[in-house]
Amino acid sequence: MLDNRNKSTLLRYFTKREDRERIEFVAMDMWRPYKDTVETMIPNAIIVIDKFHVVKMANELLECARKAIRSQLTPQQRPWTTKG
Repeated sequence: MLDNRNKSTLLRYFTKREDRERIEFVAMDMWRPYKDTVETMIPNAIIVIDKFHVVKMANELLECARKAIRSQLTPQQRPWTTKG
């Protein structure tokens, strides 16, 4: 574990890793500095986004779509769109 999530800290960490060219996969969340650092320091590694963040993003997008559709419905149609 590193002290923080700063891009400079990540770059410093990977610069010290002499074996970084052997890294094939990197699992991470969707924080942009992680992606940028891996693409810079380990360009051949395959980035794998953890399932939690993918599901969270999908749920947020579905909720936005549901609200947008619901706002266009008449009051009589809206009960069919409630959560639950």
